[in-house]
Amino acid sequence: MLTQNLFFLIPVLIFIITGIVFLVLFPKDFIHITQNGWYSPSMDGFFKYFTYLGDGLAFLVVGIALMFVKWRYVMGFMIVALLTLLSTGFLKNVVYKGTPRPSKYFENTYDLRVVEGVELHQLNSFPSGHTTSAFACWGFVAFLVRRRELKFLMFLVAATVGYSRIYLSQHFLEDVIAGAFLGTLIALVSYSIAHRFKKEWNDRRLVLKRKAD
Repeated sequence: MLTQNLFFLIPVLIFIITGIVFLVLFPKDFIHITQNGWYSPSMDGFFKYFTYLGDGLAFLVVGIALMFVKWRYVMGFMIVALLTLLSTGFLKNVVYKGTPRPSKYFENTYDLRVVEGVELHQLNSFPSGHTTSAFACWGFVAFLVRRRELKFLMFLVAATVGYSRIYLSQHFLEDVIAGAFLGTLIALVSYSIAHRFKKEWNDRRLVLKRKAD
């Protein structure tokens, strides 16, 4: 499984290691303030909407699409959704409850540039839920597709969602890196579980029948 998905897993590993290196070399507030100074109107619009590829609507669309492929994949994707919900909910609301997001962290110390129309959250920053969801969702899809370029494309989608969370000042780099690791782990576990249920009905798919004229 690992060797067949190197075009997704290797970029993810590079993404995580690069983020860790930056966090070791520079304080998280310096990294965020530096990034906050890189912007443009076109980037504002792009990241404002692209970030939705890491929320529940993306899960719904992918889940429905998988119904037309194999029921086994739908079961695996349901595991992805459940593990993502439980893990992020536990970490954000129990283990790291109250961790300040950029808007709260820089309150009264630095005037963050904010993208118009984006409501900034203040607490429960770690890890990034959107990033976790993106790497879990699109990582699972990457394990299903065969073409290498599509696997890499799934990484680009997930990584861009992760960066969007920093660009929109919803999260710090450390939140995104943790989300990328957690989401990828969830995708791997869910895919492995799904492949253990090799029943005949599980390899069927939803078929829509046309009415006879």
